[in-house]
Amino acid sequence: MIQDRLGTPGLIAAIILVLTVAVQLTRKLVILALNILRYVILPSMVVTFLAVLLFSASITIVLPASVSFFSLVLLYKG
Repeated sequence: MIQDRLGTPGLIAAIILVLTVAVQLTRKLVILALNILRYVILPSMVVTFLAVLLFSASITIVLPASVSFFSLVLLYKG
C-alpha cells in the first residue's frame, strides 16, 4: 500500500520511521526500568533490611512503606 502510493523511497522512509520509533520506545522503557531499580527497589530493600535487622520490625510492614516512600521520591525526581 505504501509502495503503491509513494514508491520504493517512501517504503524505505516508512521502515526507517517505524524502526526509529521502536528504538526510542525501547530506550525509554529500559531507562524507566533502570530508574525503578536504582531509585525504588534497591533503596527499599536496604531500608527494609536495616529496619528488620536493627529494630526487629516485620518485613511485611516495612517493605510496602519503604517502596511507597521511594516511589514518591522517584515521582518527585522524575
